[in-house]
Amino acid sequence: MREVPARHWTRRFGHVAVAAAFFGAGMVAATTGVARADEDEDDRSWLTRKSRVRDGLAPGLSLGVGFAGSSGYPNDVKLQGKPDYYSSSDFLVGRTVTPHLMGALTDWFNFGFMLNLGTYSSAHWESTGGGAGVRFEVFPLWSRERNPARNLGLYGQGGIGWGRLHNTTGDYPDADAVQSYIGAGAFHEITVARWVSSHLALGPYAQYDLVKADAFERHALSLGLRTVWYGGR
Repeated sequence: MREVPARHWTRRFGHVAVAAAFFGAGMVAATTGVARADEDEDDRSWLTRKSRVRDGLAPGLSLGVGFAGSSGYPNDVKLQGKPDYYSSSDFLVGRTVTPHLMGALTDWFNFGFMLNLGTYSSAHWESTGGGAGVRFEVFPLWSRERNPARNLGLYGQGGIGWGRLHNTTGDYPDADAVQSYIGAGAFHEITVARWVSSHLALGPYAQYDLVKADAFERHALSLGLRTVWYGGR
């Protein structure tokens, strides 16, 4: 009978991924320029002013490479907690895609829906899964002044999550679950094309996400390119 390690590799990966995500967000913020300049008396209502850059429907797509770790039991309560049915992957590498359909409510806040899909593998393990739910994006350094920092964004997303872990050698049972998903990250966007009142923006992003259930978890860290089309400006 196999023993379950007290601290399996997946959980260690999750801690490292969280730290790396926050470090990456800090580095992006530090390299995008200075914060919003002081505004005069008439400009203090900038938070409630009519949108100047972002407006309307904002469909987008994020594509990236991912690094993940997964572990758990089959989705059967009779097998959960039994060491013989426990599986834990090694370091996994793969890709992730996140289409999202949002609305730009102001220059500094987008809200809508998203779908995240990720596929990761190693020599003997394969993991698939993702999440579907809501997504919000904020631009905490937004300013009417033109500076790179105003296009730095932070986001969160969450909803229903699902995941599966498969051992290609057949030595371990499959682990799978459907329960919850949460993700967070940072990005920077640059306008690359304009058409009439709309424009296309893209830029790099870094994201940490987690698929979590009572007897299953998958941690992932992804880096890639985010693209979004703003239909109203």
